[in-house]
Amino acid sequence: MPATFIGDLKLQAIGDASIAPVTSPAATVTGVSVDMQLSEGSINAMVVVGAATGASTATLAVKIQESVDNSTWTDLKTLDTLTSTSATGAGIVGLTFGGKILRNARYVRAFATVTGTPTTLPLSVVILGSKKIAGSGNGSLIG
Repeated sequence: MPATFIGDLKLQAIGDASIAPVTSPAATVTGVSVDMQLSEGSINAMVVVGAATGASTATLAVKIQESVDNSTWTDLKTLDTLTSTSATGAGIVGLTFGGKILRNARYVRAFATVTGTPTTLPLSVVILGSKKIAGSGNGSLIG
């Protein structure tokens, strides 16, 4: 079977879910840091939001932040605000890509603010970047 980009994604990308899938977020959600030391260039962020329950409307604002020491954080980019209306049944109601985000620090994370009073608001934020590779052949990492 021929190799495909999706099949080789784990070999070409580095990243993780900064905010792992959560169904009942607090008013603010601080994502875990993603170490991008083996990444180069820009990163991408994807926010997935499901249908809110228990509130007529819930609004979600997500920022991508960076840190050189994994302790002090500065805002890098604010992503589009998503609004999830109350709905019956599951499903993705909001999906946004952060586009290319140029980072200057080793660590990145997502920070979300939820307004309204949803009982549930499924949410996830994934951050990905391209791995540093050198040469040809086996594509060994720069070490």
